[in-house]
Amino acid sequence: MFRKRKILSCSFILLILVIIAGCAGKSKTLETVMEKLDFRYKMPEGQTLKYRTIDNFTQSMEIMGQNMLTEIKKDYVYSVNSKGQKENNFQLEFTIDSISMNVSSSMGNMTPDLSEVAGKSFEMTLSSLGKELEFKGLDKIKYTMGTEGERSISSDFQSVFPGLAGTYIAFGDSWTTIDTIKTNEGGIDMQIVITGENTLDGFEQMNERDCARIKVDYTGVYTSKGMQQGMEFTTTGNMKGKETWYFDYNNGIFVKMISKGNGTGIVVGSGPQEMKIPLMQEVEIETMLVVD
Repeated sequence: MFRKRKILSCSFILLILVIIAGCAGKSKTLETVMEKLDFRYKMPEGQTLKYRTIDNFTQSMEIMGQNMLTEIKKDYVYSVNSKGQKENNFQLEFTIDSISMNVSSSMGNMTPDLSEVAGKSFEMTLSSLGKELEFKGLDKIKYTMGTEGERSISSDFQSVFPGLAGTYIAFGDSWTTIDTIKTNEGGIDMQIVITGENTLDGFEQMNERDCARIKVDYTGVYTSKGMQQGMEFTTTGNMKGKETWYFDYNNGIFVKMISKGNGTGIVVGSGPQEMKIPLMQEVEIETMLVVD
């Protein structure tokens, strides 16, 4: 049981770092726009957008012939207020309106008290192409995860906005985006790099907004290393998946994304006795622009 607790402590860091977004809403197909479009985010000063993200993550690990299944479900709502531009980049203030989480595993169920997170704010600098450039106060927003200690919401917001091409694109055109997320949680340093191949697939109207529909095939690699209860853990893994996201190209607003993916990896524990634990992961995430 003690050994299982060590592995669960390490694996939970992996769970919260799978950062890919998704969503829902009424839609209807639009005629294909044939001219080339210049997709750019537009965040006029004073504009406030509200989003909701629903995140379902499942991980299974085989330990000494026994399968351990862990499921994490998160549901959070946040507001994004534009403070204007500085050096052609948008200065955004994020406020966590509400957040909930449930963790279910072979060790039992846990519903952390996240009331200390609701109402907290942080700042983000965003480029017109959707690149998150800088954060202020994000890593200071934390909550208590039972015996796992404190955790921050940093990994959930390091890659919120989908990346744009930076050139005029037309129906059928593609572009590549790369996102890197780094965290240190519970003494474990982790990095995940996600490469997405985006293709302008069509046009739809979402909640009365004319949107471009972008299909994405993504791959990712992650690594982590650190000490847990006197034992050194190293984790490596790969992931892949598909997502569809929608962009209001007239107003420069991210409207929706739906993502599904899976991955495999291995956790190696070094100590008095080396352990190699294979793991499998699945993730489904929805992010949607909330219509008041």
